[in-house]
Amino acid sequence: MGGELVDNDNDPDTDIVAVKRNKISITPIHFDLTNYGLMKSLNEWNIDKIGL
Repeated sequence: MGGELVDNDNDPDTDIVAVKRNKISITPIHFDLTNYGLMKSLNEWNIDKIGL
């Protein structure tokens, strides 16, 4: 995640205002960085037959 901080004191429902009021701000974010295409290819490698 990135970008510039937008400080909007006019909106009391923002994380920034909550933190300024000594509240905890929790933002549920989920990143799935799994390379499903590679996983499909790995299944074709027959790694179990190599003996690793």
